[in-house]
Amino acid sequence: MVHVVGDPGFPFSLFGDRVSAAEFARARGEAIAAFSKRSLIDQWLDADTYRTDVGAEATALQKLTLVDVQRAADRLAKNPIVSVVVKPATAAQ
Repeated sequence: MVHVVGDPGFPFSLFGDRVSAAEFARARGEAIAAFSKRSLIDQWLDADTYRTDVGAEATALQKLTLVDVQRAADRLAKNPIVSVVVKPATAAQ
């Protein structure tokens, strides 16, 4: 296990543990509830900014399955994506 001093530790089992049906159902329910509480202004801004369709997003969320989530988790576990930005120190630092 990799450990960095002062770091609480990376949860290396993150991609090893499978999402249970109960966890998925709870998280999906919370996501649907949060999505449905969004104001009309927020929905409009998201649709305009990201060129999305609110109705299509709601339908996709309703149709999301545990298999879809596991497929995405498996893909991320095999090909993790990370971006690192290194900013040079300024003279004041």
